[in-house]
Amino acid sequence: MPVGIRMATGNSSRDRTGSAGSNPPPRFWVSVFYRCCRIYQRVYFKRGEQRAWGNCPRCLREVHFEISERGGQGRFFSAEID
Repeated sequence: MPVGIRMATGNSSRDRTGSAGSNPPPRFWVSVFYRCCRIYQRVYFKRGEQRAWGNCPRCLREVHFEISERGGQGRFFSAEID
């Protein structure tokens, strides 16, 4: 699944709670290396959506991802956030 990366800075207060279910199908994810704090994290796409948001676990800076036809097949990205 091609992924094009578009990043934005800022803090997020999005609710990350999910509903309990019986073995839902796996969700698409990308791995992000946040250069700001030198830490990795997986960012999961919501089922049926073409966008995902992630936050650096330490400083809470935000990145945005969109699935794009111009994107590549990679699952690992490096986010340099000012």
